[in-house]
Amino acid sequence: PLVLFDRVTDAVKCDKVTIDDYKSAYDATFFLIRKGCRNIAFLSSIYNTSVCALRKKGYSQALADSKLNIGKPAFVDVQPDDTVEERITEFLKSNKIDAILAAEEHSAVASLHVVQNLGYKVPQDISVIGFTNGAFNKYTIPALTSINQHSDTMGKTATKLLVNRLKKGKENNDFEHVIIQTDLIE
Repeated sequence: PLVLFDRVTDAVKCDKVTIDDYKSAYDATFFLIRKGCRNIAFLSSIYNTSVCALRKKGYSQALADSKLNIGKPAFVDVQPDDTVEERITEFLKSNKIDAILAAEEHSAVASLHVVQNLGYKVPQDISVIGFTNGAFNKYTIPALTSINQHSDTMGKTATKLLVNRLKKGKENNDFEHVIIQTDLIE
């Protein structure tokens, strides 16, 4: 028996536990728009994953759905040979932004550090939101706004699904896909 969680694929028929990556990014982008941000960049070092693709779609759709004069989608993908610091510094030299939505915690914390080193005030000049709400967030100044994926709940749910699958046996192909709700922590 197999249970996939967080980064899943439709190519494998099994039980799955995820968050709604699309809706979480959509809601976070609208949160930034409501705060007055108009030029929001999407930053990711996990650009080749299914979760990033869904988060990019949610971000793009929120920009499209806004009735305000919002900038076009700006994707900053960190390639394997780059660092987040290099990419965001390079991007900021040629683009005016007032917010960053980072697809994962590492990019969020690194971009916070870069924008501060470049003399921007967070969140007054550039707001930053990241996914995960993991261990790094509690060490940033200012505290990083993040999307809490409730990883403990995700792990417990995946374990329960696996135990139930073991009890049911191999013959049962009624696979479950559980979606854990996220929270935006300001």
